[in-house]
Amino acid sequence: MALTLEVKNASGQKVGSVDLPADIFDAQTNIPLIHQVVTAQLAAARQGTQKAKNRGELQVQVRSLLSRREQVALVRAQSVLLCNVVAVLHMQFVHVHISSAHLRR
Repeated sequence: MALTLEVKNASGQKVGSVDLPADIFDAQTNIPLIHQVVTAQLAAARQGTQKAKNRGELQVQVRSLLSRREQVALVRAQSVLLCNVVAVLHMQFVHVHISSAHLRR
């Protein structure tokens, strides 16, 4: 059974019809196959546009971004901050513990 399509001109008026063979145009659409083909074509279009650097092209960092003195100061500040957080949490725990003990009396 052939498929019949209307042929229209630029203004939208019917000017004829065309019969299309059913064995070609009445086939089941395979969506995963279409996706695979489009993905492969897009990947092929990207081929050769990117290049990874090899070992010789990489910049070697000779010196640390922070000096030794700055690193020590940063570690000390982090330690003080951590001690303050632990102290605050301990005070909150003790306060809750004391409050709950006060309510039990």
